[in-house]
Amino acid sequence: MFGPEEPFSIGDGIEGVGAVTLALSFIVCIVLFSVFSYRAVKNIHIFGENIDTKPGWAVGWYFIPFANLWKPYGVMSDMWDGSHSNNDPDWDAPKGMPFWWICWIVSNIASNASNRMGMRAGMLSDYASDVPLYKTTLYLDIFSAATGIIAAWVILGILRVIAEKQDIRMHADAFD
Repeated sequence: MFGPEEPFSIGDGIEGVGAVTLALSFIVCIVLFSVFSYRAVKNIHIFGENIDTKPGWAVGWYFIPFANLWKPYGVMSDMWDGSHSNNDPDWDAPKGMPFWWICWIVSNIASNASNRMGMRAGMLSDYASDVPLYKTTLYLDIFSAATGIIAAWVILGILRVIAEKQDIRMHADAFD
């Protein structure tokens, strides 16, 4: 990676397999999260709750530049509120929701910065033209991954509660 005379090594192969595994698992997570978000918002509409978010936009806001900086947080708040019945003592949004969103935004910004710096460092050429800058991108990648893992861990807890509350409401409505 740091010069054209370097031969391909086992480490290069492991890194390649790891990169492909990471990319595939990331795509699977995106699909599963999107399906959950769509279905959760659709259920809220079935419950008769009045929220502004439509099921398609629960997913779509993540892919619209600039709007993806605040709209998905609003969707998650709608999902939380709409999944709880009016007399639920746990109605208030969890304290972890802002922390999730901050970690998610920071992770994406760090990843974007790392990618741009990597391009300037010659990341896609045969060898890195600016080794110190390339090494900085590696540290940014580690930081981005760490904040992304934290965001994923926090949102999984929030999604679990949303799923439980919706399950309770679906089964409770069956007996009304």
